[in-house]
Amino acid sequence: MMALARATWSYRNFIRGSVRRELEARYTHSLLGSIWAILHPITMIVIYAVVFTQTIQARIEGVEHGNLIKKLQFPRI
Repeated sequence: MMALARATWSYRNFIRGSVRRELEARYTHSLLGSIWAILHPITMIVIYAVVFTQTIQARIEGVEHGNLIKKLQFPRI
């Protein structure tokens, strides 16, 4: 484990440069740049949340959510 940490530390500049080149190549022609890497997953979560909330609400009208789970058992280890 210590040898892996030493090897990683000795190649830190190579790793940093490789990551930087990869990110620059990926987001060079993007309008939002590297912000898109954060913005895209957040927008997808919001879209999925809205869509699934609306479809689930439409399908199970009249069912109270507290009565969906009657009993819950956990396995003993």
